[in-house]
Amino acid sequence: MSRVKDKSRRTQSLRTEDHETLRHRLAALIECDDQAIAVCDAHGRILVCNSALAVLAGMEPAAVQGREIQSLPFGFAEESARPLWDALRYRTVWKGRLPLLRPGRRYGEVEADVRAVDGGESLVVIRDVTREANLERQMWQAQKMEAVGRLAGGVAHDFNNLLTSIIGFAQLIHEQLPPDHPSARDVEEILHAGDRATRLTQQLLTFSRKQIVETHPLDPKALIMSLDKLLRQTIGEDIELVVLLDPDTPAIEADDSLLEQALVNLAINARDAMPRGGKLTLSTGAVRLDGEFCASRMDILPGEYTLITVRDTGVGMDPSVRAHLFEPFFTTKQKGKGTGLGLSIVYGVVRQFNGFVEVDTAPGEGAEFRLYFPAASAPVSVAAASAIEPVRGGEEQILIVEDEQALRQLVARILQSYGYRVLEARNGEEGLAVFLEAHPPPDLVLSDIVMPRKSGPKMVEELRSVRPDLRVLYMSGFVGEFAGGREMQLGAPLVMKPFTAETIARHVRRALDADRRRSTGEGREKP
Repeated sequence: MSRVKDKSRRTQSLRTEDHETLRHRLAALIECDDQAIAVCDAHGRILVCNSALAVLAGMEPAAVQGREIQSLPFGFAEESARPLWDALRYRTVWKGRLPLLRPGRRYGEVEADVRAVDGGESLVVIRDVTREANLERQMWQAQKMEAVGRLAGGVAHDFNNLLTSIIGFAQLIHEQLPPDHPSARDVEEILHAGDRATRLTQQLLTFSRKQIVETHPLDPKALIMSLDKLLRQTIGEDIELVVLLDPDTPAIEADDSLLEQALVNLAINARDAMPRGGKLTLSTGAVRLDGEFCASRMDILPGEYTLITVRDTGVGMDPSVRAHLFEPFFTTKQKGKGTGLGLSIVYGVVRQFNGFVEVDTAPGEGAEFRLYFPAASAPVSVAAASAIEPVRGGEEQILIVEDEQALRQLVARILQSYGYRVLEARNGEEGLAVFLEAHPPPDLVLSDIVMPRKSGPKMVEELRSVRPDLRVLYMSGFVGEFAGGREMQLGAPLVMKPFTAETIARHVRRALDADRRRSTGEGREKP
């Protein structure tokens, strides 16, 4: 009997030891968890917690124990956190996400889970989901911007066809009117309106990244220094301009005029955010982005980057405004005070050059725009300015392939006025038939890219199978996947719509002469 009692005591002792060991192990596991974990009573007072909770609150662990969890400085918005505090008070189950404002105006997001346990207590688990939330927002934003960009590019394409016809026919009328004709001034106003509309479509194409851009290595420090006078005139005398240029700032692959436009737009946006004056700071520098940084951002690869920062001390923006910041035509300004395209252009320009934009802002605390560009591997070179050649005509035969009748007729009239013989076709399929039936064959095919029944590139591909030396010049108002200045993708030069009579005539002559020099070997270096 005594042996049975001894065995029972030993079993009970082992169970107690196992229980204590398990409890310590569980406590150790909870302590090592990066989630903030706490057990609270019905008043929200913290009975037990791990160090992660103190880290989230920005406090020492000893200062957290025994305090009411509602009093910890998490940075939760009062209204958004109310369901969490109610779940603790009434011992109910609740799970949801809460925004929090971290030091340095950086927004974060956490996921909180509240569950009632025995003894009138509740278990609270708070997990930092800032990275996941940022990636979700970036993916949603990228999809939205891509959809809006496609719409903007499509609108610009159709509008460019209309503008080319409007500007072209207006020019033809203007050339035939004497300077003192009563209608001459009216036609000039049409041309001026056409120019303004052209700039608008170019802005849409910049946002949608569907415009032709020739990039080269450029020094952002030199560009900002050249903009100094313009920026000071733009922002006004009541705003202090501070320029901080790191001499080790790497060059970037970009286009001078587009990057200049982006920086000026940021300066204008900052000026409007500081109606009572303030300070605008432009700075440059080199930064290396590691894998951890890039993991929380879409389509960003680790490596060396050039950072351009534009910071203002203006009114700042709340999250609802920030969510729509780069959308075209979104603006918080009064009617007539802005088109809402300024920041859209900034977004389009930076993405055009394989960079990305980040914004830190809060109401009353100004805004900081950080523009990251991959550092260029090639050195900066100074391109020689080429003189504009005079427009010359010719007697060659040109096949115009364009589905817009008015535009096709306009181009035909322009080229005929320069002495060319002209054939016309409404699409690639008809263009193929017209070319093969023509005797002699056309000296140049001037074709739109996007057309019904058969595209321009597809028609050219079939024509070159029987005529490898075919001379081609493309024209388009929307080049889609061919954007970026890579004529090798098209296999021929490209002129963008809308264009003037002189522009199309110059490109036609250039395409004819360039191909003639190539076929005769003229201009090649001698061995």
